[in-house]
Amino acid sequence: MEQLSLILHLRGHCIETAAKNELSYLTELYFNTNDDPDILLKKIELLQAFIQKSDFPKLRACDERLSGIKEAFVRISMDNENIFILDFEKNE
Repeated sequence: MEQLSLILHLRGHCIETAAKNELSYLTELYFNTNDDPDILLKKIELLQAFIQKSDFPKLRACDERLSGIKEAFVRISMDNENIFILDFEKNE
């Protein structure tokens, strides 16, 4: 089974703001679309867990891309031990 992930675009704002914005977007989409609700719900749950469990000040301090200083795309996923994985993508 393919690992669930989503990509956040960090441009002018940090990882925390991007995650919260994406959560709002996906929640609205969940209630107002004909897209697969199971996939959307899994992405919503992934983002909710990421927002609740992440140390955002530490993330922002460890890489200027996560602070929003440099534009970046970051893929968020979770491994089998429920540890979040952040991978930087090439600018799309």
